[in-house]
Amino acid sequence: MKSINLKEAYLLLQQAAAVDLEGRLIRPIIHELDDDDDNVFLTLFWSEEHDGELLDFTLDFEEGDNLTCVLEGTSLILVSTDQEEEILEILVPLHYTW
Repeated sequence: MKSINLKEAYLLLQQAAAVDLEGRLIRPIIHELDDDDDNVFLTLFWSEEHDGELLDFTLDFEEGDNLTCVLEGTSLILVSTDQEEEILEILVPLHYTW
């Protein structure tokens, strides 16, 4: 387990082809960093079927909640705007090396 700063986490996310969040493969939507605690720098969006109905989900991550992040292997732990720790497995193209 290693602590990294937001800029290092951001660079990892930029290299990601997708992230795995609780078994869901999601392409991350990466926004610009602007040194504002309230700035959303990452959005995860996915759809799931519940009781025959397709529901959309969005999970946002703000800079201020993630100034320091945890990296464990290829798992990045970030805090969402819901104040929940989320474990994102970073999936990178095969040519990328850590």
